[in-house]
Amino acid sequence: MDEKPLVTIIIPFLNAEKFFEEAVEGVLAQTYTEWELILVDDGSTDNSTQIALEYKNKYPDKISYLQHNQHMNRGISASRNLGIKHAKGKYLAMLDADDRWVENKLEQQVEIMEAYPDAGMVYGKTKYWYSWTQKHTDSTRDHIIDLNSSLDYLYKPPKLLTRVLESITIPPPISNVMFKRGTVQHVGGFEEKFSEMYDSQTLPAKLFINSDTFIADCCWVSKRQYQDENHKSEPKDNQGIEKELDYLRWLKSFISEKEQNDQYLDKVLRDRIWRLENPSLYKLHEYNRKYIGTIKKTLKPIVRRVIPISIRHYLLAKLRGALYRPPLGWVHFGELRRLKPISSEWGEDRGLPIDRYYIESFLAKNMSDIRGNVVEVGGDYYTTKFGSAHIVNRDIICLEKGEIPRTTIAADLTNAPHIPSESFDCIIITQTLQLIYDVHSVIDTLHRILKPGGVVLATVSGISQTTDDEPWDRNWCWGFTSLSARKLFEEKFPAENLEVTGYGNVLVAASFLYGLAKEDLTKEELDFYDSRYEITISVRAIKPV
Repeated sequence: MDEKPLVTIIIPFLNAEKFFEEAVEGVLAQTYTEWELILVDDGSTDNSTQIALEYKNKYPDKISYLQHNQHMNRGISASRNLGIKHAKGKYLAMLDADDRWVENKLEQQVEIMEAYPDAGMVYGKTKYWYSWTQKHTDSTRDHIIDLNSSLDYLYKPPKLLTRVLESITIPPPISNVMFKRGTVQHVGGFEEKFSEMYDSQTLPAKLFINSDTFIADCCWVSKRQYQDENHKSEPKDNQGIEKELDYLRWLKSFISEKEQNDQYLDKVLRDRIWRLENPSLYKLHEYNRKYIGTIKKTLKPIVRRVIPISIRHYLLAKLRGALYRPPLGWVHFGELRRLKPISSEWGEDRGLPIDRYYIESFLAKNMSDIRGNVVEVGGDYYTTKFGSAHIVNRDIICLEKGEIPRTTIAADLTNAPHIPSESFDCIIITQTLQLIYDVHSVIDTLHRILKPGGVVLATVSGISQTTDDEPWDRNWCWGFTSLSARKLFEEKFPAENLEVTGYGNVLVAASFLYGLAKEDLTKEELDFYDSRYEITISVRAIKPV
């Protein structure tokens, strides 16, 4: 980065004297120094106004102080918008006056935003911080919230908004986010009608609809938790339901005004509003669903006693499809009678992609191999997730250094003489070989740069959707089988040093092609293997000593 872009940090505050200085000191401690800090007073009556003015006077070139007309209390959304109005930075970062950043928060987020110019915002994981009280009962309560989303990944709109509305993931705490100022101004900033509940959700929701979003595998903020805060799902009272309905109706209106045409998002939003507007009907629907299950359990032993076993087996086969082949024209496709897949993104917008279930199972099984000098192709997600304390050094290989944040080696694996031979104890290369035409040269490179006794952990694609998205549409060359993967690696690795495993069956393969997710299938269905329908193949290859 030749010229570092300016970041505007906005801290709105209202009677925040208790933790205010700690929040500001966290900004001053940032390793990234190209920033300005705007302290927005929302009508404080305690000592926090004086604290803000003292910081402004001490750092006049870096820190400024704003307040509403006549020192009014306008609410946190209006205070954030006031800060945005006076911001000069290319990027915006919000910080609540009682939260705390890690020192490299700005540095890493700017690096990501510069690497992904289409992203309107970036955020990562959040630590829910209880131990600040220094009470013994809170000392073990700190935890990082699982986002239940792919990390180090750029999401296209409106995928994340749909996942939030389906309660698959959670919206980011505002202290975690870095925004692109131009994008924020384009969508109109925060909605000032929401000054308490949902005040922090309106701007991320707008950007989920209007721009790409990057979720990083980093924890940048400690969000202070208080004794009366509980983040488990609990029934809302009538006031809470009305506030959520106000937010959802505003969101529906905003989407309509922007003429966003995403049928699935519209359906999810309508369903959520309907459930809140018709709680009695929704409870009746859920009761009927459970009641039918109870009837089935009651009838099952009666059926076993009354109907002969041969007829039962025939009926079960007909119901479940086991061995029974329906006559021509009798097949019921249901939701699968369609010419377009349910998801064109391998099911990632529904849950965990099916192939990733097998990839992660393979890496979890062989996590002891991820040690010493480790290099991963295309990121370090799996190195971080499955690597042990025995990792000495980690590297990331990408075609270009700016392609993925924290890339250390820029290389085309078909021709990479600049990577020293026998450098790595473990190489992780997942779902990459199908994108490279000259796979034989890649295997040569992997073998050359691997230390004697080192391990390659690789996965390749079998039966799969491809894509029409750049750049994959120009590079997707191959679909593998266990046999072809074995023969490819046997060109450089002894057969006895190879473990090749296929995954899939006809149900899994069909589900994967339709874009269903791991959550759509049972574990028994996922773990059943039929060599004729492999969707993923894993290879564990050891270089002889």
